[in-house]
Amino acid sequence: MEKESLREQHPSFKQLSFQDCLRFLRDDCSDEIPEEILNGLSPQKLYKVRRNWWMGVVSVLEQGLRKGEIPDLELQGQVDSFIDYYTSDQFKKQPLTKAEDIAEANRIITLILGDKQEDINQNE
Repeated sequence: MEKESLREQHPSFKQLSFQDCLRFLRDDCSDEIPEEILNGLSPQKLYKVRRNWWMGVVSVLEQGLRKGEIPDLELQGQVDSFIDYYTSDQFKKQPLTKAEDIAEANRIITLILGDKQEDINQNE
């Protein structure tokens, strides 16, 4: 039986907890980098290469910082640096999302959630 995605479980993304939003962004959206350029008219929208996905990640992380969802000061600094880079002109001017960028987003989300890498691999 296939696992139901968080989006299917919760039609309104706004109703998800901070942790569930992060899990949705990390686990329910594809790491794949398709050959064709995706846009708003593309039928498959759940790709991490899409700029909207990055805006979602940054928005959820900013909200988490604001609401005290990330109590560890060192981790807060890493999240701030992540947000600074992924909202910078340098990133915005990059023509395509790179696999390294997706890996970094997955890494920071995993750190925040406190998940172990082997737990993540079991869910894939």
